Amino acid sequence: GLQNVRSGATCMSQCQPGYVPSVLEMKCSKGRLEPPTFNCTEAPCRAPVGTLHARSPACIEGDLISSASKCSTVCQGAYLPSVSKLSCDKGALWPGTFSCVDPPTTGVNVAHLVGGISGGGIALAGVVCLLCMFPSFTRQQKVESNSEDDEDLHEIQDALQQWWKCVQEVSSELCVFCGKTPS
Repeated sequence: GLQNVRSGATCMSQCQPGYVPSVLEMKCSKGRLEPPTFNCTEAPCRAPVGTLHARSPACIEGDLISSASKCSTVCQGAYLPSVSKLSCDKGALWPGTFSCVDPPTTGVNVAHLVGGISGGGIALAGVVCLLCMFPSFTRQQKVESNSEDDEDLHEIQDALQQWWKCVQEVSSELCVFCGKTPS
């Protein structure tokens, strides 16, 4: 509600949850507030902290992510983020966090991905499919990477997730191609 502020005193600007004031403090001088008004804007999100093996900041975009924007998650060295992007909505990230996981070994060892599939032909087709779709996947990972490498890793991670979802939806008696047509 409304408050009376005595001359010479200050009051803290307040907004609804998920919004931040453009001015944090207003001073009362001779019956008038200085500044006379403030605006409430959607609150930014802070990059996650405390994620094991995550870089600092954990978002390529920095420590603060604007509302309605995305945090591109980034891990140290060859670790891969479990989620490539976190969405910021009025001060809250969704999902709220991510983890950095061990990368697949170079040379594309996908045994853990295809272990539950019956029929070695489908597993072999999947490995061939991966090699056709992602020739850059077999290159050695750098210990330190730049933002282009980070984007490549996110693309590879997203593509692997799509491929695995496709493989899981296929009956073990069928042979299908999941992904891009090889060039």
